[in-house]
Amino acid sequence: MANQSFTAASGDNGNQYRAVFSNGIGSNATSSAATLTVNYAPSVTQNPSSSTVSSGSTASFTAAATGNPTPTVQWQVSTNGGTSWSDISGATSTTYSFTTVSGDNGNQYRAVFTNTVGSATSSAAVLTVGTSPVFTSSATATFVATQPGSFQVTASGSPQPSFEIVSGSLPSGITLSAAGVLQGTAALAAVGDYPITIRALNGIGTPPTQNFTLIIANPLAANALDVSQGQVQRSYVRYLDITTAQGSVASQIVSSNRIRLRKADLNGNGSQDVPLTGFLSANGAKISVDFGAAGIQNSRNTNGADGYYTLELDLDNDNVFETSLRFYRLFGDVNGDRQVDSADQTAVTNASGTSNLQYDLNGDGIVNSTDVLMVRRALGRKLASGLAVDD
Repeated sequence: MANQSFTAASGDNGNQYRAVFSNGIGSNATSSAATLTVNYAPSVTQNPSSSTVSSGSTASFTAAATGNPTPTVQWQVSTNGGTSWSDISGATSTTYSFTTVSGDNGNQYRAVFTNTVGSATSSAAVLTVGTSPVFTSSATATFVATQPGSFQVTASGSPQPSFEIVSGSLPSGITLSAAGVLQGTAALAAVGDYPITIRALNGIGTPPTQNFTLIIANPLAANALDVSQGQVQRSYVRYLDITTAQGSVASQIVSSNRIRLRKADLNGNGSQDVPLTGFLSANGAKISVDFGAAGIQNSRNTNGADGYYTLELDLDNDNVFETSLRFYRLFGDVNGDRQVDSADQTAVTNASGTSNLQYDLNGDGIVNSTDVLMVRRALGRKLASGLAVDD
């Protein structure tokens, strides 16, 4: 009798073995074959994957294992983050499928494989039962060129959606994060409207899109310049007001001295700086210039300040005065028609004895014979045609 012993491994399962006898005389003798069965404990070969679905839809988890004898499977659920587990009645196939409800959100699922040798448990898969995104934010955001800005794009939904641009493009300096934050600083040259389409994604349903417009606004408001606080007369010019898009623009321009005033004659010829030191202030979103009671260039009673003026601003702090606002001062022009004529003289004469600022040439608070005399002396003076003015 011959014996052969060895330590069996799972890979030996199903192997056949036989003995061959020989004594050197005649033919060899061979035994019949014996099949080796190796029983071994289950080993997981496929773990279930976490899944995100909408309420009312089907969730499926699949796991697999090897083992001999072939292991049975039992699915388990944990409703407390994996602290404890319960068998799911009837869930004894390698794939477990069921219709979800909102209360299943956050549950964990695993498969336990068992045979006569032992058992093995898969890793846990998390089920997320969510809702598809719905946009809740405005479809328009406004940024001021040269100024940092931020806007939060929002959408409801569970899990929290992320965001991406699917068409259109943002100006240089502005970005959209996956969390939906539009932020950055656009250059002055980027002023305009930027239509884009944004998509919200959270793995639930078909991702919705929203047509969105980013507006890059000019740092200056429309019709930004106001001379003499709304008065059309150009005799007594004490105040200049420039309205910006926001207070930060006004304060930055004033504090960093990014504004200057230039004066030419009434024909637009020649140009020289007019000092603004001590006259400038920022009041909210407004840049204010107050030349004091004597008026612009200290000339309330003369035509010495007559001229064509240009307020120049460096809006983007690049040391270039790229923006110009034009106005004029013409002593005696009380109706703002760019000339001193009989209409001005008549208006001042008729207003004599009143405190009407519109016809008070020198801003002394009263329209009197002095004003009538001054407008008479200025007759015939005018601003050259073709010179553009902004107020």
